[in-house]
Amino acid sequence: MTHSLDILSLGRLAVDLYANEIGVTLANVKSFNVYVGGCPTNVAVATRRLGLRVGMVSCIGTDGLSDGVLQFMAQEGIDVSHVARDSQHLTGLAFLSIIPPDTFPLVYYRPDPADLYLSLDDIAHVPFEQARVLFVAGTNLSADPSRATTLTAMQRAKQAGATVVMDIDKRPSLWKDLRTFGVTMRSALPLVDICIGTEDEITAAADEATVEEAVALLLKSVSTAVAVKRGG
Repeated sequence: MTHSLDILSLGRLAVDLYANEIGVTLANVKSFNVYVGGCPTNVAVATRRLGLRVGMVSCIGTDGLSDGVLQFMAQEGIDVSHVARDSQHLTGLAFLSIIPPDTFPLVYYRPDPADLYLSLDDIAHVPFEQARVLFVAGTNLSADPSRATTLTAMQRAKQAGATVVMDIDKRPSLWKDLRTFGVTMRSALPLVDICIGTEDEITAAADEATVEEAVALLLKSVSTAVAVKRGG
């Protein structure tokens, strides 16, 4: 089969506001720079910069800030023809500061973000069969309709022969009830070929105490591999 895309990345397309002042807490920051972010977005941009053919599937607002997000993605050479626009909900925000060497205070402003309203209608014409890989993030599963839409997309991609990759992307503040996190992740794993996460994310998804136990459990569901992110 001829594939027109190497990767379709589905999920959070958001705005990151990074503090200009390094080593300053969020309480004392005076100014921010605007960036485009979100786990699936970061993967889309990075893989495109590596030369792959990439498409983005998401939902954003219709305000000027959201226009800028779309312009940035298009300028990066990413296919944004399947990014839906929602006039009732705003694109999510995140405020971050940088305190060296390893502290990055982060506050999400996502009371009702547009990306969680990605619907089945929005993906009806997405060419999953034309992509080698579908990349999704666990945060997509935190609420409906995004949850149902993401699972449907994974199923369609799997049936078309694409490799389905899921980054667990654990963001505790973005779940209304974090007790549902593990079981929700595990329910999606039969549709996953490669599961990616930090040690903390892997153990949380598996509800196991050790990384070794967690990987062994997750490998019973995913078809190919569990990738554990370690180090800085």
